[in-house]
Amino acid sequence: ELHRSSGGTVYLGRNRRTGGAVVLKERRQAELGSATSISHEREIYERLPGHPNIVDFIGAYWRTEARPAGRRPHARSAAVHAKGPLVMVFEWCAHGDLHALLQAQRSANRYLSECHVLTLFTQIVAGVRHLHAHGIIHRDLKSLNVVLAGPPRGAETSGAADRTHWAHGRGRDGARAIP
Repeated sequence: ELHRSSGGTVYLGRNRRTGGAVVLKERRQAELGSATSISHEREIYERLPGHPNIVDFIGAYWRTEARPAGRRPHARSAAVHAKGPLVMVFEWCAHGDLHALLQAQRSANRYLSECHVLTLFTQIVAGVRHLHAHGIIHRDLKSLNVVLAGPPRGAETSGAADRTHWAHGRGRDGARAIP
């Protein structure tokens, strides 16, 4: 388990076909409130074209929940599908999030170089621009929702904390926003 909120839970999982790590985002209720269908979030991810600074959406499925024979599911939320919660599958960015990087830098009494900050900022803005170009507004942009797939191109490393976070990852480097 990576994170838990009132709307669902995020897990680190394994892709059964490739064996690679993935993120499983289990949604029990719609992020935009009870009036919105939980399927709407999945539909947004499905229609969004890929971008180097947006986490890749791999797919989604409804998880069946085991319940005693003869018991009907109760309607906790209109967003829960009769089969169980929606599980969306995303790429795993193994280098953590921007918040953890900033905390590690602070603990080591270090600062990111201006070049490094500008590179990260440029990548975040490029991802948000892509979302806006496709009619999507990110309603929770913060350092915890920016994950690191590898070093930003052109970033300078200036110490052990930088090297820890900036090992190359899967051929696509840099920051990615979680839509």
